[in-house]
Amino acid sequence: LEADWLLVGLLLMCVSTAPSSFILARQLGGDAPLMAGIVAIQTVLSIASVPLVLWVAESMNWIRLL
Repeated sequence: LEADWLLVGLLLMCVSTAPSSFILARQLGGDAPLMAGIVAIQTVLSIASVPLVLWVAESMNWIRLL
């Protein structure tokens, strides 16, 4: 893969799942509290994972931030 596409894929893996998944779980009889917890944890983890991926991408010369 080209570096641009690899970076896009890595960043998409770092961000949290869509909050609409909680709504779907609730409406379709799924485990809504579990889904709410998953979304919350993923959102908190993305605070660290996105800068980390950007730092790694910059250190490998895939992108130039500044």
